[in-house]
Amino acid sequence: MLLTEGEVADYPIIIDIPILEGAIIGEAESFEVYLENEEAPILVTWELHENGQTKIFFDVTEDIEVLNTHQNRTSWKFDVLIEPQIIGSCSCILTIMAFENQSNPVEASQSVFVSPTSEQLNPTVYVQDLVDDNWASGDQTFNGISSSYSSEVPEISYQISQSGQIKCSTELNGVDSDLATRSYPITVWDGEVFEITVDVSGFSDGWHDIIVHSRDPLTALYGNYCFSVRVDNTPPKSIILGPEQTTESMGTVVFDGSATSDEYWGISGIVYVWSVYEEAPSYNRQILVKSGQDARSISIDSMTSGMYFISLTSIDNAGNSHTANSVLNISNLAPIARLQIDGTQVFDGDEVPITKDSTFLIDASTSTDTANDQASLRYVWRIDNIPVYEGTARELDWPEDVGDEFILTLEVIDDDSVSSIVSVSITDNEPTVPPALPILALLGSVLFLLYAISIRAKDRPSETDIPKWV
Repeated sequence: MLLTEGEVADYPIIIDIPILEGAIIGEAESFEVYLENEEAPILVTWELHENGQTKIFFDVTEDIEVLNTHQNRTSWKFDVLIEPQIIGSCSCILTIMAFENQSNPVEASQSVFVSPTSEQLNPTVYVQDLVDDNWASGDQTFNGISSSYSSEVPEISYQISQSGQIKCSTELNGVDSDLATRSYPITVWDGEVFEITVDVSGFSDGWHDIIVHSRDPLTALYGNYCFSVRVDNTPPKSIILGPEQTTESMGTVVFDGSATSDEYWGISGIVYVWSVYEEAPSYNRQILVKSGQDARSISIDSMTSGMYFISLTSIDNAGNSHTANSVLNISNLAPIARLQIDGTQVFDGDEVPITKDSTFLIDASTSTDTANDQASLRYVWRIDNIPVYEGTARELDWPEDVGDEFILTLEVIDDDSVSSIVSVSITDNEPTVPPALPILALLGSVLFLLYAISIRAKDRPSETDIPKWV
């Protein structure tokens, strides 16, 4: 464990019970139990119990005494007094509980045979209370403790039955119970601590009682312990509700997994694990992961077009899981190019007359796109298909080196390089007359005048034809 400067390691409470496992106590005996922790426990108790029934219980929180302090750990002790004449014969489990907060106590348990007489006692057997972790699916491993009065290694077996309204209410005697329904698992021992694997795969979902039998091979006496588990062999069914297609926008797309269920056990305790991947040319890029018991839905940003893969894995309390998949295609809408010249909207293919010597305003600010792309639009202007300017608006003079007409093009481009185009023809509304035409007109007029004079001269009468007065 790596600690930052000033940080104190928080290790669990250590409990030390200094008597032998399976100790036989025939007369009143007192011994000290030791605790070690960074801080004093807020609650310390000890209990003797047999087959789930409490024989004696003490709260010793106020009785613990400080022994010493070593670095950041402090040791405490308290006394345990066992009096066989008061308790009676008992194949008991001594359990010490120490709390450093309101939950998750540290427990230490050990077998103790309390025997004021010389009678043979049944073996002890105990499986720690699983509390909220008592789920079972398929092959489930359980740990317990068991000792025999004869000090022989006990034989462990178990039976499973469906729980009644009151759990573990069926009384099963180790000798008289049906041997045909018993299972004899491989048992791994470490002192008196044993580990067995219980097969619940053949049982329907619901509460079941597991009765663990411990047999003393020397005396053939049995000890029994019952605990209940929630069998859950059926995986949950993940269900994703959400659209398969949408268009780019400033909003989000919500996918809902609240219809996911675990049949018999419902949705309580289900963990939802969401993964979202964006399709890329050579791989899928993970863009979002969300998990938790409250993560019943997920929101995906719809600002970027593309193909997205959504995965929901639901995991129930027993560790069973199921995965559902969905696909979302966010499509990009092309922008709409709009062109205004001197405040008047013009359309693709229009012819716009403008005087050559004038300056006119070209404006693309009324072009539109989806809200997420609007601010990033590019406006490219072309004259006769040659880019000359980029921007929303500007004043434009008649270009040099063009005649009485040119093509003005506006291309509006979004961040996905999708574009739309408007092209109009700009023409001179006062075309220039070629210089040769007036000269030709003047020459024509002179020629016509000369022609008219010559014709008139031919038709004029001579002086000899003019009548004379006598």
